[in-house]
Amino acid sequence: MKQSLQMIERAADGDTDPEVLNWVRESCLAYLGGTDLACAFGLGQHERKREARRLLAELAKLLDDGRCSRWELAMRVEQKIKQFESRVWPRVQLGSVRPAAPSDVLLCRLFRCRTQFPREQRRIYDIAVKRSGPKE
Repeated sequence: MKQSLQMIERAADGDTDPEVLNWVRESCLAYLGGTDLACAFGLGQHERKREARRLLAELAKLLDDGRCSRWELAMRVEQKIKQFESRVWPRVQLGSVRPAAPSDVLLCRLFRCRTQFPREQRRIYDIAVKRSGPKE
């Protein structure tokens, strides 16, 4: 899935690298051969959920400054998601801004997964923070 999203982003940016063109061609052939469109491009529901969890964990690592508890880190992730969703994501969807901050790039990829993901501190803690190793 990670590769699929990156390939889609590269193709949308006009990247004509043979690797990108070959991936697009193979995905199109899979679709024309009867595979569901989302699955042909590596974007089935299972893959999207797995990628969303991976991106949440990556966001937690990015926001971890080592000075807060895991529970506080989950709260930071929750706040960052809310901030991004209300301020940045609407402008990204309109095409008026491209995320530049590393956390916004990750969140943009997360929202582009087009699947439900944890947005509450408790669930973020359980899925993305608690499993990233001992801290307390």
